[in-house]
Amino acid sequence: MSTGRHRCVVASTLLLISTACNRDPAARTRQYIQHGDELAKSGKYEAASIEYLNAIKLTPSSADAHEKLADAATRNRDARTAVNEMLRVAELKPSDPAAQVRAASVYLLAGRFEDARARAQAALKLDEADADAHIALAQALAGLKDQTRSEAELREAVKLAPDAPKPHVALAGALWSAGRPADAEAELRRAVALGPQDVGANRALALLLMATKRAPEAEPFWTTVAHAPNGIPFARVDYLSAMNRLADAERELTDLVSHDSTRDAARIRLAAVQYAMNKRDAAHDTLRAVLQRAPANVPALLLNARFFQTERKLDEALRAAQAAVAADAAHSEPLIVEAGVYAALGDETRAVQALESALKIAPGDPSPYVAIARVRLANGHAQEAVQAADRARQAMPDDLAARVLLIESLSKAGQRSRAMDEARAALGQWPRAADLHVQQGALQAADGRRDDARRSFVAALDIDPKSIVAESALADLDVKDGRAQAALARMDKRLRDDPDNATLQLLSAHVEDAAGERDKAEATLDQMLRRDPSNRDARAALGRLYLASGQLDDAKAQFERLAQSKNAGADTMVGMILEAQKRPKDAQQALERALAANPRDGVAANNLACLYQDEGRLDDALKWAMVANEELRNVPAAKDTLGWIRVQRGEYQQALPLLAANSETQPANVLYRYHLAYAYWKTGSTAHARDEMRRALDSGAEFQGRDEAERILGEIDAAAAKASR
Repeated sequence: MSTGRHRCVVASTLLLISTACNRDPAARTRQYIQHGDELAKSGKYEAASIEYLNAIKLTPSSADAHEKLADAATRNRDARTAVNEMLRVAELKPSDPAAQVRAASVYLLAGRFEDARARAQAALKLDEADADAHIALAQALAGLKDQTRSEAELREAVKLAPDAPKPHVALAGALWSAGRPADAEAELRRAVALGPQDVGANRALALLLMATKRAPEAEPFWTTVAHAPNGIPFARVDYLSAMNRLADAERELTDLVSHDSTRDAARIRLAAVQYAMNKRDAAHDTLRAVLQRAPANVPALLLNARFFQTERKLDEALRAAQAAVAADAAHSEPLIVEAGVYAALGDETRAVQALESALKIAPGDPSPYVAIARVRLANGHAQEAVQAADRARQAMPDDLAARVLLIESLSKAGQRSRAMDEARAALGQWPRAADLHVQQGALQAADGRRDDARRSFVAALDIDPKSIVAESALADLDVKDGRAQAALARMDKRLRDDPDNATLQLLSAHVEDAAGERDKAEATLDQMLRRDPSNRDARAALGRLYLASGQLDDAKAQFERLAQSKNAGADTMVGMILEAQKRPKDAQQALERALAANPRDGVAANNLACLYQDEGRLDDALKWAMVANEELRNVPAAKDTLGWIRVQRGEYQQALPLLAANSETQPANVLYRYHLAYAYWKTGSTAHARDEMRRALDSGAEFQGRDEAERILGEIDAAAAKASR
């Protein structure tokens, strides 16, 4: 009995001890952290994060748990959590300089320079000799445009840690930004000498060498970055790809595929390299191997979407992009890729919706604004493009691409004065930016300052002799000035140096056509299509060439080929050609196909509305005319279509403002004047009707409805004569 009672006592004691441990928050917190550490060591960062969160729920003041959660979130690509936790650690460890420096780094990344300065200064109060704190303070001061104090702080960091590479790298960055590349290089070479295997120093020196057009010298440093302890395994591969040494990159990636730690990431890069080498089947097979093992691998899905989009397999591209969105709801990149596919499909509405969703996920990321501006511009909505480009510029005031996009949007929106001001200001900041010189030249040409424009385009080509944009702009100016042969001479020289450049060949064909050498242009485009039948730009250019020369059947054949590859706008062109061939039923079917693919295609909507009107289907005609008027809001033809359909429906009061505004802005268009006169007549405004009818008829021009106009004017004059008797 005693033995039994003893065992019961022992068991009860163990139960009490166990219960006591379970009720002790500190003990349970340690258990959660320990379990999280085990999961993190196995690479299970998401599961580890849950354990650290459990620890924080029990002990919110556990700096250790917050710190470990920050690290796990960083490795799990959960930037928001990582940032919040780093800042929380700084609050919980106010006497820890390292924690304050990490918080300063977070604020620097967020562009919150005053907060970063405060944290760095707090760290220095704790330890004046902390070189990292001096670096953080210097970077905050640089963000606040105090370059003198920033450099002084960096030199103090170097003085405090003369044998450490990091301060030298930071000082080099400041010197490079100040336009002192030689001094920056000297600091970076000191950093590499101090830390031959230091990843940051080697990477910074490699980047400087590439930026100063000494890319071959950068190779050994990229090799070190790739192979150093805690290095970046793909650094050398990315360098080889940038140098177009694709066969070398392919070999390196094949080796990286054999290692478990880099297998899938290497396969994804390998697929991209194979695709660039025109090994499309191999690239698809490589990606398929990744997706069979991990169907929700987001980078693989996004690359797949880009492959399919390039191949105009847009339905497959959309499925891949949507799968990436479903697999990663926390990041904006899948939505941006999805938006790109919708834009390729001609669906502006859904493209913008996807980009707006991306902004909700990452409100501080300017790239969706840039993409929205480009989509709006491509669809002729320049004012909306200006709004988006303005937001991108505000988010990235020092980003050249955002500034160029804003200038282009302003120009297309007719705000040339502001566009020119922006171009001048931007050139003051980036005097060696070829794209800015092109934008300035385009604005000068639009203002009739052709000599200034030519100088701007030539300056752009002096900066970047390979710039197709600058070459195209100068060629257009040459054509308008009757100097097409000079442009052709430049094209021939460039094509001798770069015979396989399809964009240059396309430009050459355009100049040949403008120079009156249509046969030569046709031969150029035909040769391009024999070499690459999938070249949609060349096919569209050939179609337009046939159209301009009245070869309607040949033009239609080219656009029908494009329509088969789901090229946005191809069915619209087919419909317009069929209209010109007096085949309204066939034209109607083509335009209906175009609008089924893109319900916001303004040109297709306008033309289909006219065809429906001719058939007496006025409800259907009104529906599409309203779409056309919204999408083509600055196009008089769309306003006239909508106004005339409203007249046909007896909605004269609604038609009059549209037709009157149109006639005022297009006084030479006698058809618009006749439509306005007819609406006046129907509302009983005979004096206005007589005046507009006479102007239309006195012009002597032929227009649809001329006989009717003569009849109505005769009736009005007869009624007036009768009333006067």
